[in-house]
Amino acid sequence: MVDGRKVAFSLKGLWAGLLAGGGWLAARTELGAPPLDPVEGASWLLLIVAIASFLAFQFTGASTYTSLSGVKKELRLALPWQIAAAVSGAALLVMGRIF
Repeated sequence: MVDGRKVAFSLKGLWAGLLAGGGWLAARTELGAPPLDPVEGASWLLLIVAIASFLAFQFTGASTYTSLSGVKKELRLALPWQIAAAVSGAALLVMGRIF
């Protein structure tokens, strides 16, 4: 719980993915790896966020705070965004490598 409100696991995974993806991109440039173009960087960030959100989403029914209706609601809200982010990230990655 955050401030007395229930926060969806997929949203927690989104923030963890943003931190991990941003940290990876920052560490990559700091360690002297060749720089990524903006399209490839955005594609990797989208993929990392989608995967982290999906993995955190798998814990939705494992909490004592969740009910079946809450799980169904999070499933309806989060899964389309996760799929869209993963497909967009993969498409950007492919387009960045081709063009």
